Amino acid sequence: MFHKPTFPWQPEETQELRRLHSEGHTYAVIADKLNGMFKNFRTRMSISGKASSLGLTNRDTLQSRKPYANKGFEVQSKALEKSFEYKGDIDIMQLKTGVCHWPGNSKPQTFCGKQTNAGCVYCPEHMKIAFQPKRD
Repeated sequence: MFHKPTFPWQPEETQELRRLHSEGHTYAVIADKLNGMFKNFRTRMSISGKASSLGLTNRDTLQSRKPYANKGFEVQSKALEKSFEYKGDIDIMQLKTGVCHWPGNSKPQTFCGKQTNAGCVYCPEHMKIAFQPKRD
């Protein structure tokens, strides 16, 4: 495996990292700018590591992310409806082609066992749970 040579961080480079970070640039952009200015090879991860060692806050945290906007998408979960009949727990030894491979509810290594459509591993009800419509 080939490793690129590492260069020690120069004070000017560290100062520029602090400035670019405070302006809100991503680590990838900072890496590109520093590589162009100082003719070094810095990766996005090396920038992230140096920023962390300098105590610069990570802007990409779960708290700073915007929550997912549900644009009217409703989960079509037949398992939650009363009309859904759960055939029941077949064990792993009874599992074969043509029966639903959806994990069972009562014991580990049990499966739904309802009849499936040709070429599918889940019954039609579990297919609706497993493969949700694409979100916009």
